[in-house]
Amino acid sequence: NAIDIEKFINKPKHNIDLDHICIGNVARIMPEIKGQDILIRAVGKIVKKYPNLKCYFAGDADSKHKSDLKDLKEMVRELQLENNIKFLGNVDNIPEFLKKLDVFILPSRSEGFGLSLVEAMASGIPCIASKLDGPLEILGNNERGSIFESENVEKLVNKIQYVIENYDLVYNKSCIAQQYV
Repeated sequence: NAIDIEKFINKPKHNIDLDHICIGNVARIMPEIKGQDILIRAVGKIVKKYPNLKCYFAGDADSKHKSDLKDLKEMVRELQLENNIKFLGNVDNIPEFLKKLDVFILPSRSEGFGLSLVEAMASGIPCIASKLDGPLEILGNNERGSIFESENVEKLVNKIQYVIENYDLVYNKSCIAQQYV
């Protein structure tokens, strides 16, 4: 699966508006593989410091995983994150979706390659992904993006907060990483 790099290139954005932080994920709704629940729990902790943070999930559940989507939405309600987390379903224009994000997060429990991670990287936005073979190959060991131990919500929270608090530095690293795509 090749990507058309020209569709993803963003205009440089050197800072982050702390009142409008926008993070997101692109993946099928399959929490047992794609780890959307890990990101939801991380957002639950981050909003204590950044209450206006928004997290968007682009991707839908197939017929076998509709109950997973329902469970994720229930988790959002239980954590009182309805104002922070939105499930968008299938998004037709992923390049436009990525342009709206400040940070892309791939919290997978299993990931063969991670095409959405490559697309986000091509967009030049800071990327955070689980420490799995595919994302490690794409991002290196924190060289072209940030890696966290899969399942470790606290490590993910720390990585997201680091990106937010050091956005200019991390964004410049992401622009350099864009050359690897």
